[in-house]
Amino acid sequence: MAEPETSQPAGQSDRAGKRPWEGSGPGGFSWKAIVLAALAVYALLLIIQNSKTVTVDFVFVSRETRVIYLVVLSMALGGLIMWLVTRRRHRGERKPSTSASEQPAKKPWQGSGPGGLSWKAIGLAALGIYALLLVILNSKTVSIDFVFATRQTRVIWLVLLCMGLGALIVWLIPRIRQRRKTEQSSAPVSPHTEAPTSGADIHSAKKT
Repeated sequence: MAEPETSQPAGQSDRAGKRPWEGSGPGGFSWKAIVLAALAVYALLLIIQNSKTVTVDFVFVSRETRVIYLVVLSMALGGLIMWLVTRRRHRGERKPSTSASEQPAKKPWQGSGPGGLSWKAIGLAALGIYALLLVILNSKTVSIDFVFATRQTRVIWLVLLCMGLGALIVWLIPRIRQRRKTEQSSAPVSPHTEAPTSGADIHSAKKT
C-alpha cells in the first residue's frame, strides 16, 4: 500500500529546523545572535567591574552609592525606551486599512490618555525627560572602568554608554525571533504535502 507523499524539499525542511540563533556566522550562529551575546557579556562585565562608591544624582535625590546601580538603571532606561518606541511603531503599522475611508487614521501617539495621547506615548516622554536629566545632572568626573580601560571621565559618558547598550540589546532580541518567522512564512509550500481530500481518492490510494 502506497502512502501519500509528504516529503518536503531539502531547503524548506532545513529552514524549518533552524533555531532563531542559527545562521552563517562562526560556530553556526547568526551574526545578530553573536552581537547580542557580545553586548550582553560586555554589559555584565561593566556592571561587575564598577563596584566603587560615588555620589550619583538620581534626579529626585542624590546618594553616595555604587556605580553598579547607575549602570543598571541606565541600561534599563535605554531598553525600556527602545521597547516603547518599537511598540509605538508596530501599533501604527497594524492599523487596519479598511476603515481608512470612514475615519482618519490615528497617529501612533494618539490614544485615551490626557490630551488625547496614548499612555505609552506619555510613558515614553516621561522616560525620555528623566533620561535627559540623568545625563545632565551627572557631570562630575570619576574613575570609571570601561572593561578594556579605566579612565577619569564624566559620569555622563557612562550613562550614555549604558543606555545605548540597553537599547541595542532590546532592539536585537525580537529581530532574532522575527528572522525565523520570516523564513517560515516565505518557505514555498510543496504540492506533495497535499493529502487526498475525497473518499474515492483515499480508497484508490489504499488499493495501490
